Amino acid sequence: MSVEAAPVCYRHTDRESHIRCQRCERPICPDCMKSAAVGFQCPECVREGQRSVRQGRPLNFGPSGPVVTYALIGINLAVWALILIAPSVAHLLSLHLADYCSSQGYPRLGFDSAGCAAYGGTFAPGVWHGGPWELITSAFTHQQAWHIATNMISLWMIGPLVEQALGRWRYLVAYLVCGLGGSLLVVAAGPQVGYTLGASGAIFGLLGILVVLFIRRGLPLQQLGSVLALNLVLTFALHNVVSWQGHIGGLLTGLAIGALYAYTPLGRRRRILQR
Repeated sequence: MSVEAAPVCYRHTDRESHIRCQRCERPICPDCMKSAAVGFQCPECVREGQRSVRQGRPLNFGPSGPVVTYALIGINLAVWALILIAPSVAHLLSLHLADYCSSQGYPRLGFDSAGCAAYGGTFAPGVWHGGPWELITSAFTHQQAWHIATNMISLWMIGPLVEQALGRWRYLVAYLVCGLGGSLLVVAAGPQVGYTLGASGAIFGLLGILVVLFIRRGLPLQQLGSVLALNLVLTFALHNVVSWQGHIGGLLTGLAIGALYAYTPLGRRRRILQR
């Protein structure tokens, strides 16, 4: 009866080995065992894996920090403070699909600007009736303290990651475009009565950008995916009090921006996007 020889390390043939690389299945000795996500790999497979994964840069903003994120938070807080002083400002900046008259804290429908003024109210034109600025300004408008607190905490946590990945000016443009995308879906599918406001659409857009960048760079999605899934569940569970159209519109816009930035083929268009 013949006895099969014990396997030996492929790099050290004088060493018996009963452990195999999880990637190439070659025998490896303890000196060649490199810890991997599952089991152990040989040094060559570890180096090959490191070359195939694009490494993200550390968050290093220099002495000034993520200034665009700080500026966006500051603008939102300044607008909120102005609304506390003059509540009627909220109606001028919020997104209205139809002309809106607010008098003594109550909405009054069917009034033009003259009729609203006669009632002593504040008139806000519909977005297509002379108020196109509302598509953007609504993303900087909050009324309740809990609303601006949750949005600004989210922006403070997510914004620096996107600002580092895209660069300051591209990040600023992406934030505004995501807010615009949320507003456009509100216009297309939102209620015809009332108004919407808040930075949630833009923040959902930043989440969408991060999801695409994580996928492109081979980074784990467990935590980010859990955050996004939780926010989507809350969006639809609370659809009577939040604008799901704004959230989904911002998210879809962010996914599109992330894909455009991350997957544009190398060449002139890529250089323009990443300049």
